[in-house]
Amino acid sequence: MGNHKRSLPKLTMIPSGHLAGALQRRLPNQSVWKVPADIISQISALAASVRTQPVSLLSCEDFTLYKKIKERTFALNLNNLTRTNAYLQFFHQHTEIKWSFLAHMVSRNAGYYMTDLQGELIPKLLDEKTRRKWFLLLEHSNYMIFHDAFPQLLVYEESKKRKKDLFHLLPFFGVSKIMVPVWKMFFTNKNREILPLFLILNEQRYIEDRVLKQPYYHDVLQSKAFYWQEALNLTHILFPAGKSLYGLQSKRFSSWRERVEFGGALFKILFSPCQFSSIYEFASSKEHTGSREDFCGEIFSSKKHDCTAYGKERIGFFKLKKGAHPLFSPQLLQVWPEGERPCIQKSDWYQSMDDFKDSLFIREPLWKGIYHSYFSSLHKIELSVLAHEWINKG
Repeated sequence: MGNHKRSLPKLTMIPSGHLAGALQRRLPNQSVWKVPADIISQISALAASVRTQPVSLLSCEDFTLYKKIKERTFALNLNNLTRTNAYLQFFHQHTEIKWSFLAHMVSRNAGYYMTDLQGELIPKLLDEKTRRKWFLLLEHSNYMIFHDAFPQLLVYEESKKRKKDLFHLLPFFGVSKIMVPVWKMFFTNKNREILPLFLILNEQRYIEDRVLKQPYYHDVLQSKAFYWQEALNLTHILFPAGKSLYGLQSKRFSSWRERVEFGGALFKILFSPCQFSSIYEFASSKEHTGSREDFCGEIFSSKKHDCTAYGKERIGFFKLKKGAHPLFSPQLLQVWPEGERPCIQKSDWYQSMDDFKDSLFIREPLWKGIYHSYFSSLHKIELSVLAHEWINKG
């Protein structure tokens, strides 16, 4: 009887978590907004006229600004903590650039996944070499998105400050020419939906060739470990809001179209009037360390306890079992000091609007809560760890 009682949380939470996840995926999404065909045509025509030129042709004034933005971006692109904070500080100052807050929250989650690789559970299932590869996949994707996106934000900031369109500078930073007319449209008429959608699309296409299709990382995405983590539902993007959790569970990370649609859905969840203020309060008041203790101190701790074997179940119904140690969730710099900066290919992913015009829409999920699904995943991975230890013991 005692064993049945100890197993009750998993017997209950895992099946119900599957049900919650299935409902989130199966409930019809509300189609909120799609880029009008005439806007697509305008952007396409304007992008065709953008030409990439050498930096040496910049005026002295433009070159000074170019150098300043390059240096600031480089300094802030140190690690996940500096990037995540930079996005938030930018949003504090320019709340009309909503994508910056989305980038902050997604970057927080990237930090959580980085530290999970050295935390309580994952090291008991994956070897060090595999975990290192996963970290580099996350770190280099995080790095490259910031490398491409943050100069765009800073050019906007300077344009706003000078009350002058400076977006002709974007190609000098290696930014896709498609983003020049998008930013110009936003700057002149403040189209609220086009900019975040194109930024989501741009960043996912930017890392497609530079990271995800590179042989080293492609092998990671095709590995058993990748399918294993999807099977265990370890792909949640979480937006903490007081005692609640909002967000979505990612599927098919290897598909850029799926990632773009996923990013649009996250954007709508984040800026829903019902959730935004409480999520923003969390982000503004809780410094990002990379530890899941930041949002769930009842379950996680950045302090490691002495016991090496996991031993027995610790997670109950949305909380730790009585007397159980918290799960170790380290701060980022405890386990991943700054690494080498990746080399970045200079190429433009954009060739024709025909490649992606059918992806230019945003859907709002009807089911936004993810608390149940996330805790179900914790139970599944804990069960995997216990099974692994039991098999090895035998």
